[in-house]
Amino acid sequence: MVHEPKMFERFAIFCLERDVGNANYINDKFYDLSTQKGLGIQVEFAHICPVADKAAYHEEVLLESFAQSIQNYYDKKVLPVIKESNGTIKHSQFIFLVIMPDHSNH
Repeated sequence: MVHEPKMFERFAIFCLERDVGNANYINDKFYDLSTQKGLGIQVEFAHICPVADKAAYHEEVLLESFAQSIQNYYDKKVLPVIKESNGTIKHSQFIFLVIMPDHSNH
């Protein structure tokens, strides 16, 4: 997945509330692999951003809820860091992982 040393200090996992356990598992595995395999990858723990489970009952609500959660995170966590860095930190240095329910068509 990663072919050169990287620092993943700025990443977020978006999921339904019921999938927070899975998000934590993925986060822990990513962290463990980075330290155990000596890949030169420095990983901080991700921000886990749950979306209300009730959003999963309607596809349109689900997509809108995820979009709103991502936008809120971007506005509150990403933009301030980019602005404070005076351009030394780029949008591409943020990683978003979105865990969508199996029944989702998107």
